[in-house]
Amino acid sequence: MIPSQLPTFIDVVKQGSFSAASRKLGVSPAAISKSISQLEKTLNQRLFHRTTHSLTLTIEGQQLFDRTVELVEALDENVSLSMDAGSAMKGEIKINLPVHFGQTIVYPRLLEFMKLHPEVELDVHFDDKAHDLVENGFDLGVGNRINEDSRLIARPYYDLQLLYVCSRSYLEAHGTPLTPDDLESHACINYRSPTTGRINPWVFNHKGKVTQLTPNARLAVNNPNSAYLAAKSGFGITLIAQSYLEESKGELVSVLDDYKPSSAPVWLYYPSRSYLPLRVKNLIEFLLADQ
Repeated sequence: MIPSQLPTFIDVVKQGSFSAASRKLGVSPAAISKSISQLEKTLNQRLFHRTTHSLTLTIEGQQLFDRTVELVEALDENVSLSMDAGSAMKGEIKINLPVHFGQTIVYPRLLEFMKLHPEVELDVHFDDKAHDLVENGFDLGVGNRINEDSRLIARPYYDLQLLYVCSRSYLEAHGTPLTPDDLESHACINYRSPTTGRINPWVFNHKGKVTQLTPNARLAVNNPNSAYLAAKSGFGITLIAQSYLEESKGELVSVLDDYKPSSAPVWLYYPSRSYLPLRVKNLIEFLLADQ
């Protein structure tokens, strides 16, 4: 047990008197005297010889000072360093991002942030699986699926639009589906969630009516980029983010546009609002600034 009055004792020894210590600490001499008396009571030792005009250490007081001064000063320095770390724009931020969305949308902004704050270090993990931020030590995460955890704070970051797409060569060979029912006669590419392990159903929103089905498919992948590459190769129809269609530079076309699902929110999430280091708080606001 470390007595709470020990730093006061050390200040009194260094300053040479109760009054000088009181001025340094900004408290009354009476408060200093009371603190020392409490410490002596706790230790069952007299620490000072007190007279009207002088204050000197007892043998026990000198021994206590010699044994503890360096330890208390080191502790004080480390506490100060911890406080500075939380209020300074430096240190590491550990971030979890989905692979394609993270690399194309979030990662360029992270690099901009690093240029603005050269003492900030980023440890960026790209993974389409939703991870427990607290368990895995992440300061920040982005995704459209969040592990249920009351400790997480989630803020809207991006509206993700999914589209049904295929290659132009596929359409030329197999025709264009006009309704979801037409998918029975088409090749489809399914997506298996790396988080749940289940095939994601295809959602259709037509004139406000939402339906879903899981098409029969020879190919299922657990990575959106793999679905994109298969669709580009003419393998069939898949459901992927609109950004892939733009990325294909005309090689892919959208189908069933009257049935495309509503946009889905992508969240920026972090473990707690309390005691966020300044570097994490500023990164959150930086990412949200242009959304």
